[in-house]
Amino acid sequence: MVGSGGREHALVRTLLRGASAPEVLATPGNAGIARDGVECVPSGDVVAAAQEREVDLVVVGPEAPLVAGLVDELDATRIAAFGPMRAAARIEGSKAYAKELMRECGVPSASHVMFRDREEAVAHLACASYPAVLKADVLAAGKGVIIAKDEREARAAVDVFFGEKRFGETEVVLEEFLEGEGLRCSRPAAASGRCRSRPRRTTSASSTATRGRTRAAWGATPRSPESTRIARAR
Repeated sequence: MVGSGGREHALVRTLLRGASAPEVLATPGNAGIARDGVECVPSGDVVAAAQEREVDLVVVGPEAPLVAGLVDELDATRIAAFGPMRAAARIEGSKAYAKELMRECGVPSASHVMFRDREEAVAHLACASYPAVLKADVLAAGKGVIIAKDEREARAAVDVFFGEKRFGETEVVLEEFLEGEGLRCSRPAAASGRCRSRPRRTTSASSTATRGRTRAAWGATPRSPESTRIARAR
């Protein structure tokens, strides 16, 4: 298991419950994973460590190594991995790319415009509709989204992205604000076929500690009757 968060801890516990009683290693892991009796290997060359320990399957949790192409590297050495390859992970790594891909594939999504610098962004803010959503076009651990209720807050958000550069060098997506319940339906894919999980409702809580209302936490309600009905209808 690659990763050190709560998501990885949950995946580790699921793997430990496997019928084949597999030996599980984690890199770098965390204190909770270690307390479950799992060996935590220091961060380093994942491919080399997997080869040395004769690992059969690598499960990659965090987005950053996926975007960097870790699954591609594992595949090149014929080590099985659970996670998207670099080309597919780009959908998570770049919001601009994801929006363009959805447009090309006819997937409905909020309307948007891209800003490459502060001047371009500020020039557009006066004619934008509010509330508006501003997103850094990089991986930001779920913290790269700011909801601006008016132009003043949007200008402050632009300063965060282009002035402060809180998320490094990035372009910015200005997106239409949509309000409602979220529905997530996952379908893991592999060369041998596809399997679909049950639909789940997702909610995103805003941080009460920040003025910018940055997304701070996720929650999920499995097997919602209404979301199941919608998913099956679609």
